[in-house]
Amino acid sequence: MLKTDSDSAAKDRPFQLPVKRLLAGVVIALAIYLAMLLAVNSVELLEHLGRFPALLLLPLAMLKSLTWLCRFLVWQNFLDVAGVRDQVGAGNSAILYLAGLSLSVSPGKSAEALKALVLRRWTGLPLNLGLPVVMAERVIETLAVLILSGLALAAGAADLAPAPARHLLLLATAALAAGLLFLHSPAAQRRILVLVAAMPLLGRVQVWLSGFIAGSSSMLQVRNLLRTLVPALLAMVGDALVLLVILHGFGLAMDTQLLFQALLIVSLTPLIGAFSGLPNGAGITELSVATMLLTLVAPSQPALTPANVAAIALIEGFFQKWLRVFAGLLVALVFRRRLFSSEMPAGVVRNAATVSAGQGQVYDLEG
Repeated sequence: MLKTDSDSAAKDRPFQLPVKRLLAGVVIALAIYLAMLLAVNSVELLEHLGRFPALLLLPLAMLKSLTWLCRFLVWQNFLDVAGVRDQVGAGNSAILYLAGLSLSVSPGKSAEALKALVLRRWTGLPLNLGLPVVMAERVIETLAVLILSGLALAAGAADLAPAPARHLLLLATAALAAGLLFLHSPAAQRRILVLVAAMPLLGRVQVWLSGFIAGSSSMLQVRNLLRTLVPALLAMVGDALVLLVILHGFGLAMDTQLLFQALLIVSLTPLIGAFSGLPNGAGITELSVATMLLTLVAPSQPALTPANVAAIALIEGFFQKWLRVFAGLLVALVFRRRLFSSEMPAGVVRNAATVSAGQGQVYDLEG
């Protein structure tokens, strides 16, 4: 049954953290890590982990927090495009963003749709306009990955990059370009909607899909991408600095070439993890980091052995992926009433009529 989103937003139904999805992701991740530990010399691995300077842990956590700040600015910009930034307020927006970091552990990051549900309850923003906000975060991050990995390759600091890595970059570039071209082509959108309307099982979602495509097209206009590109690029550079500091902790000297190599590694591994479909890229990204370190860095860095490469990959995986999960879960636990209860949090102004009037008539699918 199709209902206007103003009717849907009138229902104050509490939401719950998708515990089952998150637990499924954690269980899958733990099984993968256990298999990895059984495949290596665990004693030697623990020895190398123990040699990592503990004094670097706090700077690494602070550096990673700065990357979250950059990505929060991206989130804020897209909320502004959706017209609900002022309604949500900076404090509530930060809470929702930080709690959402834990959702990456769900298979395929499917639980991130929960952020759009919370936005709908808080502000009345239709799902087919809230989901494009979540999608736009992934798009701008992919765009930053492609730009910086291309820069690293062009700089000549990664001449040994394997062909599959280059092919992955080309595939991601082609997929992103095709998606953006579609969202900027009204004629292509009309053809898709006509095709959907003709399908017996999909015809009922045509109106909802039309709103989603329109919202995505608005969200991903060139001017909006340019507004968010700088903080997205800074976040990726911060990720590269995290890996650079970890490498330095294992005795490698910091230089420009190592920075570009780190930039290429942290750019490629999220793409590999995303294509794998595993929760938080568990195991796959660590294996990718280890493989690229051995391929790109080890030939010119004698101090880099297979044993400490495994330790580097695990530490990098913790700071790049699992720290955000733990931080997000902590924020979700502390602010669970604000996020998931039926009570409206202080500072949020819900005005579904204003949202609908500002974006045109949009429909939401219920049931």
